Amino acid sequence: MNTARGSGLLHRQFTAAALLCLTLAWPGPQLLAWDAQGHRVITCLALDAVSLSDVPWLATPATHERILFQANEPDRRRSWPSPVLRHINAPDHYLNIDDLPQFGLRLAALPRFRRDYLRRLVLADIPRRLSTDAEANRDPAETLSRPGFLAHAMAEAYARLQAALHQARILEGDRHGVYDQQPREQARANVIYELGRLSHLVGDGSQPLHTTRHFNGWRGSNPGGYTTDRAFHHKVDGRPGDHAALTCSALAAGLGPLPRPAPDDPWLDILTYLEETYALVQPLYHLEQAGDLDGEKGTRFTAARLRAGAAMLAGLLRAALDSTRPTAAEPHREQSSRNPGPAR
Repeated sequence: MNTARGSGLLHRQFTAAALLCLTLAWPGPQLLAWDAQGHRVITCLALDAVSLSDVPWLATPATHERILFQANEPDRRRSWPSPVLRHINAPDHYLNIDDLPQFGLRLAALPRFRRDYLRRLVLADIPRRLSTDAEANRDPAETLSRPGFLAHAMAEAYARLQAALHQARILEGDRHGVYDQQPREQARANVIYELGRLSHLVGDGSQPLHTTRHFNGWRGSNPGGYTTDRAFHHKVDGRPGDHAALTCSALAAGLGPLPRPAPDDPWLDILTYLEETYALVQPLYHLEQAGDLDGEKGTRFTAARLRAGAAMLAGLLRAALDSTRPTAAEPHREQSSRNPGPAR
């Protein structure tokens, strides 16, 4: 490989990735749907909908801003030009529900654990790739060869949030001064990180194009005559319209009752949530076909999906809070079992 040419290519890839990271982190004056601003709106709505009186540090404006920022971290990492990182990260953002039958699977009976799910995929007697050869050539990170892992990523993110919340609340309950401030601050940072990641995945799950093989224009047989535009996903994520109707303050009034996912294991609630989103794939394509995506109907559709994502996130956050209250003995047991003395 020509060193100068390789260095130039690497520089261009790095520059493009850096620009994309900046775009994701700073949406600019135009408010978008599921782009960076949309994920912030979903997170904002959820945080405002849940009582945080038991964890007052989580309710401060500064903490909220950190969570809002963190809600876009999965996309910033997905944009980094590393095939290894894209290979492990990108499939966590979607689940192509319409591809599951090719593996002898269906959403309602999806294997509960990621490795069991992977085993079923590997053992299925079908071609290794679902993508065409042309698409495979544009997929060096091999992110198109499986239906995706969004359901499992959401369930795992919820469990990590539970663990982080439980640890932080134990340290907050230290009344004997055994722990200094640094562990408390790190435990809080862990909660912020995990809550931001969960928020992003739940937000992706509210966007119908994250639940289908037709994620970027209709693929294959197309009796409905839907668009095959390979920029369709971006048009939905960053669609124009009445952006004043898609802000946190504008959407809050219509949020409605929150779902009540099972606190210990919301797996079935996650599958139901994704199934409801998947049911809107064709209605979304109908909107585009009728020319309504950029008008009032498109704004109402987008608003409803942002609210659905916020409601699900709020329900999961409330379930995590309800299931992680330390018992009276736990702070003492934590202190005695871990012997938090100086490391040096």
